[in-house]
Amino acid sequence: MKYHPIWKNLLLILIVIFLIDSCTSNKKTITNQHSNDTDIIEEAIKNNFNETDSVYSISNNEGNLVLYVAEKKEMVQNSININFFVYDKERNSIIYKNKYDRASIKWYNNNQLLLVRKLGIVDKQTGMNIKHYIIDIKSKKVTERILKPENNK
Repeated sequence: MKYHPIWKNLLLILIVIFLIDSCTSNKKTITNQHSNDTDIIEEAIKNNFNETDSVYSISNNEGNLVLYVAEKKEMVQNSININFFVYDKERNSIIYKNKYDRASIKWYNNNQLLLVRKLGIVDKQTGMNIKHYIIDIKSKKVTERILKPENNK
C-alpha cells in the first residue's frame, strides 16, 4: 500500500512538531525544577544565616549534596565560627544543619563531613586540642576521628 507524498510529508511534519513540543515541555520542567531549588536554597540561607554573612557552597563528588557554609571570624578569640547546612538536590530539602564555634568543615567523602574544632589553647607543636570529627549526613552521627601522632606510626 503506497501513501500519497502529501500524507508522508504531513506525517513527517507532525512527528517533528511533536518532538519539538516534547523538548520544549522538558525544558520548562527542568527550568521549573531549577527555579524551585533556587527558591528553597534562598529561603534556607535567609532563615539560617545573617544577612551580613558571607556564604559559600561546596558540592560533594557525586554532586547530589551541597554544603552551604557561613563563617564568622571572631577577632577576640582569633577563631572562626561556622554555621552550615547540607542541601539534598534529589529530595529538594535540607537534610542536616548545625553550627560550631572555633571550627572548619569540608566534605570527607560523598556522605560524610570532616569537622575540625580547636578547643581551648592549641599547642602549635603537638596540635593538641585540635579535634577531628566525622559527621555522617545520613545517620546524623558525629564521631571523633582519632589521629595517631606522627612519631607512633
